[in-house]
Amino acid sequence: MLSSFLGHYELVGIAVLGALAHLCLKQGAVRRKAAWHSLFLQPWTVLGVALMGAGVILTSLMLRKYPLTLVMPLTALIYIFVPLGSMLFLKEQQRPQFWAGAVFIVTGIAIISGTQ
Repeated sequence: MLSSFLGHYELVGIAVLGALAHLCLKQGAVRRKAAWHSLFLQPWTVLGVALMGAGVILTSLMLRKYPLTLVMPLTALIYIFVPLGSMLFLKEQQRPQFWAGAVFIVTGIAIISGTQ
């Protein structure tokens, strides 16, 4: 199962990049309690938006190399990486249901990526 993910390391990297973008956006959102428009001036928010833009560009490049039916499922790893990152960096807690769902997501992605 792990070899099917590592065989498409660029796509896993896009999911990691997306997770980092979301974590940066969260940091920007909680750092400023003032007017909503000031969120866009926060360095964390700017970094998060830049990472998202880079992710879109990289995804487009990967769509030249791989079929859509492989790219999109592997980028769904973001649903694993964001909660893990929120636990590590933001000290958020995950419920046991998350871990059960994570097993299903990873298993499904492994099945899909192994058939490509």
